[in-house]
Amino acid sequence: MDNQIPWKQLEKKVARYYAKGQIESQPYPLPMKLRVHCKQLFYNLSNPTMDNAQYAPTLGANE
Repeated sequence: MDNQIPWKQLEKKVARYYAKGQIESQPYPLPMKLRVHCKQLFYNLSNPTMDNAQYAPTLGANE
């Protein structure tokens, strides 16, 4: 996945629209949120599945 998606460019385009956490609690870091969203799309996973996987040590690993 890291070889197929230009993460830095994607983060720059999305950053200005991403929540800053000024109203309630702090949002997830943008790089992590983008990777979770892409994994959901790639592997057809539901939100509960990815919510549980966020804390797995392999989430940020190169695939």
